[in-house]
Amino acid sequence: MKIVSIKSLIKQIEYRKYLKSLNSIRINKKVHILDEIDNIISSGNYLFECGVSFNSNYGVGIVIPANWETGVIEKGSAKLFILYGTNYSICFNILEKLHQKFNNKIFWVQYDSQLSDPYVEIALENYGYHIATQYYQWIAHVEDINVDMLDFSNRYDTCLATSSDATEIMALTNKFPEPGRFVSDPFIKVEGKKLYANWAYNSCINQTNSDEILVCKINNKIVGYETISFNDDNEANLGILRIDSQYSGKLLGFSILASSIKLSIDRGVDIIKTRTSKFNISVNKIYKNLRFVLSDSSIQFHWINNDFDQKIPL
Repeated sequence: MKIVSIKSLIKQIEYRKYLKSLNSIRINKKVHILDEIDNIISSGNYLFECGVSFNSNYGVGIVIPANWETGVIEKGSAKLFILYGTNYSICFNILEKLHQKFNNKIFWVQYDSQLSDPYVEIALENYGYHIATQYYQWIAHVEDINVDMLDFSNRYDTCLATSSDATEIMALTNKFPEPGRFVSDPFIKVEGKKLYANWAYNSCINQTNSDEILVCKINNKIVGYETISFNDDNEANLGILRIDSQYSGKLLGFSILASSIKLSIDRGVDIIKTRTSKFNISVNKIYKNLRFVLSDSSIQFHWINNDFDQKIPL
């Protein structure tokens, strides 16, 4: 098996047909995988890449920088943009080839396996990647939502955060960082707290209408919030939801969630999406009762470099 640079394969007709076929394993099929790979290779926006093309056997592996994560945790981070091959051996050998190039510059690699065949995930696990979480992707068309359940939004008072709330929101996240894959993974829990706190902080200081944070204040103190992002497709994405643990069991989280959905509806969106952990049974039940539909599921993998040398810049 000869593993070479994708640059030497990308113009081959049969290889391009193979890359085009990989759109079937992607959850977001609106963006074609071949176009993404073309853009990554032509722009040089990758750290490492390689591919396989011989006797109707194909494979592809691309590692791209995770600049936000690197900046927040101050450790080299990357994302495995794509790993796929026509069999287990190709996938495993591509992983070996990619990781030979890391040279201890990278501490953490993330990968979303999406709709890959099981042998891809087996290759990842055998190489040393571990499952960070299995997530569910939920979607609801606004007209289908069980609006009667949104009456819970009146249980607590909520409002949109302003930039002046950013520091308090960050402090709340640092104190109550769970749930979420970054903190559920014991190998990056410390770094995960920083990532969620920074995510919430950035959403708060963003002065555009594309990102909002809905907060609940009691006695002028923020006790919970949810991030919401809006995109050009007239969709809202519900992000991280965090509450002060002293309000657990008092329906604070559900009230904030209901308020976030009402806010999204009032903004005129047609579709609301969100992700949850497969193991977050109570939240998944709420979304099901709200008449959200489970559209996809996937596994998030993490690889941690135990020999990481922080002195080497990425």
